[in-house]
Amino acid sequence: MGGKRTGGAGGGGTNLSNDEKLALCEHAAQHPGMSQRALGVWAQRTFHLPSAPSQATVSNVLRKRDELSNMVPAELAVKRQRVLKHPELDRALANWALYTIQQSAQPLTGNAIKKKAVRFAELLYPGAGGAEGLAFSNGWLGAFKERHGIKGLTKKAHDRELAERSLPELQQLTAAFAPRDVYCFDEFGLYYDMPPDRDAAAAAAKRRNRLTLAVCVNADGSDAHEPLFVGRVRHPRSFGGRSALELGFRYESNVRAQTSELVWQRWLQQFNARMRDDGRHVLLLLDTAAAHVTTGISFDHVQVAFLPGTSGGAEQLQPLSAGVVAAFKRRYRRLQLMQALDRQELGERNVFAVDQRQAMEWSVQCWQSLPADLVQQCWQQTRLLLAAPATVAATGDELLQQAAAAGAPAPLSLSPLPAGPGRRKSREEQDIESDISKHLEWLGIANAMGVAELLSPEDENCVHAGVEDEDFVGCAIQRECESDTEQQALGDGEDPDEGDGRPPPAPEEPLSDEQKLAHISQVLRFLDEHPCENATGRDLRKNS
Repeated sequence: MGGKRTGGAGGGGTNLSNDEKLALCEHAAQHPGMSQRALGVWAQRTFHLPSAPSQATVSNVLRKRDELSNMVPAELAVKRQRVLKHPELDRALANWALYTIQQSAQPLTGNAIKKKAVRFAELLYPGAGGAEGLAFSNGWLGAFKERHGIKGLTKKAHDRELAERSLPELQQLTAAFAPRDVYCFDEFGLYYDMPPDRDAAAAAAKRRNRLTLAVCVNADGSDAHEPLFVGRVRHPRSFGGRSALELGFRYESNVRAQTSELVWQRWLQQFNARMRDDGRHVLLLLDTAAAHVTTGISFDHVQVAFLPGTSGGAEQLQPLSAGVVAAFKRRYRRLQLMQALDRQELGERNVFAVDQRQAMEWSVQCWQSLPADLVQQCWQQTRLLLAAPATVAATGDELLQQAAAAGAPAPLSLSPLPAGPGRRKSREEQDIESDISKHLEWLGIANAMGVAELLSPEDENCVHAGVEDEDFVGCAIQRECESDTEQQALGDGEDPDEGDGRPPPAPEEPLSDEQKLAHISQVLRFLDEHPCENATGRDLRKNS
């Protein structure tokens, strides 16, 4: 690895680059009997160091194995990770830049990055004069862009470039896992009580009766992970004073009903705990949304890999967008229309009304009813898994041979699909759409939506839409900007399901010993089912 290195100033010349540290970790794993002092001698000889790293240095390197394993090549080439003076600002700005590239049709310019840096500094450090004393020079800009791999691409060009470049690499990555151990995570929105009338639907959208669903499913369709719901209020009235956990839901809340960084990381922690309990090591694919931050964290049973931008030319790489979410929404809207017909026959008013609890119950039912073969076909369409030669590009054949030579699990084998977005829907999906069309006709709506419009109304799936500067800052400092006052400050005509659904508190009475034991047992059962990894009581109070 090059000639002998000379000592650095005051450092003895034993500083290791990140790729050398990773090599040291891998050597230690291959030789578990070696002492840390012996590993230091090995590092000195292998990397031509003037002296051997101390035992303490080797110990520190080994503790960072997971962090080093998750680094990209550019990070591995770094000898010493530069300590940022303002890491919150750097993180918020990086998330904003990535989000802007994904959402904007215009290139991201250096001046736009500098301007946003000033704005974030004002939000993060208001008591210290904001951007005063911070120099956002061209040199700073170049280092920032290089650190985060940011280029001035338009969204369309960015998606196309990433899709073309990433597919062979992603295929090689998935080839190391069995299909049952390759998962995809995605979020989508649901206007859960939206009527199929164009005029009424616009009014319903303004009421913001909307849920975000975070879903996850593996490539063979054998494990559709229970959905996580994100709503606007902590205690919907339709819950009847009961908690989401008591009703069997995984539920989070914030003012925007969107996935925040903390919501995402809590979900990932629980997913990792489940895989650990099952004794499995899995691959999790997801898109590069602003909230999907994994920097500085790692999980022992889940390897996270990011898909390129999931809109435009790269949408084909998102299995859940390839038909799974659409199939879910067909089933949900059919249930809503069937209930509306029953209510209409009974002469009821507001036949399309759905409260949040019912919407969540329907959603769980619809998600669990998705057939495994539909999920498999959606995965096959993306070509993320190496399939039969007839359905894979030429590069896929080469990767098949590489996977076989490496002893990787056999790739997923499915019947070929017609290429392109015009592929035929299955008979079951066609029947569901036919049912929806008939129900719309029977309801006799004057300005009825078409089926396609009903399944994908404007802005419904913008789960990260409307993100403001404060949201990126909030993610950067890992706080949820959630206010009970904001959640309950609803005007006349708003959704009656919103607001605190808990009954008024009764006068407190001393608990009996039996009641105390019952509460303790309930807490212990909850912790068994939802382990809090290395969390102290103080940590739990912070997150509550």
